[in-house]
Amino acid sequence: MNRPPASHPSVSCTEPYLTLDQNNQTNFTKRKRDIYEENNNQRKKLKKERIKQRRSVADDASREKQKHADKERKECSRSFADHESREKQKEKEKARLAILRSNEKETVREKRLKTNKNNMSTKRRNDKKYQGECASDDLIPLIIGLPNISCLYCDALLFENESGRSKHACCHKGKSKIDNLPTTPLPLKKLFTDNNEESQHFRRNLRKYNNAFAMSSFCPTEDATVGGIGSLKIRGNVEIRGTASLLPQKDAAPSLAQIYIYEKEDALTLRTFKVTKTFFK
Repeated sequence: MNRPPASHPSVSCTEPYLTLDQNNQTNFTKRKRDIYEENNNQRKKLKKERIKQRRSVADDASREKQKHADKERKECSRSFADHESREKQKEKEKARLAILRSNEKETVREKRLKTNKNNMSTKRRNDKKYQGECASDDLIPLIIGLPNISCLYCDALLFENESGRSKHACCHKGKSKIDNLPTTPLPLKKLFTDNNEESQHFRRNLRKYNNAFAMSSFCPTEDATVGGIGSLKIRGNVEIRGTASLLPQKDAAPSLAQIYIYEKEDALTLRTFKVTKTFFK
């Protein structure tokens, strides 16, 4: 098979086409490299600008911090100097008053003390009046209404203007279910509500009756200056005493948790004896 001549149309058409494709590829690669270098230079420039900006912000913050520290140091030293000056002035004034009052006559002294007392009373009255006026002007009344709104789930009483604001107000919209308290027995209810001598005695010694049924002893040093039912003010130490054994010591009456192993009638007798002998005189 003979090779076609060089002037064949198929060969003459392909040569320029291949040469053009190589040129385009070369130009595209060069342009791509130029764009990459340009973008890279822009990124470097932006990075340098950001670093410069951050350093400028950090330097400004550092200068402000140093300025604030210097100001505080100056104020502290000035305050310390003023404090020392005031203390020296107070000492001088005390010495002057001591000398002056050592030579003071009795009548002059009584008059001075009376005047000081009147001035202090007037100052207290003015302070109370001023505080009352400020309080009445600054306070904004909070009106929440009456507790006459009942919860749909637990029947808890809610204030009129606070109901519906939060689902955590009472029962989390029925998710928290607590059994209702049992009805108070009628004899116990009468002790709390009646006004006869027995009920008053029970309410006056309520904690002592409650301790008679306790399994440990609560021994505080009470302060009797607080009145009211169920009010307890403790002064000093508080001790909680328990029983290490279910059997009492020799020649001692059972108490606290030791009573719970007895029959009902015997336990009632022991509690009554302890309450009568120990708590009430």
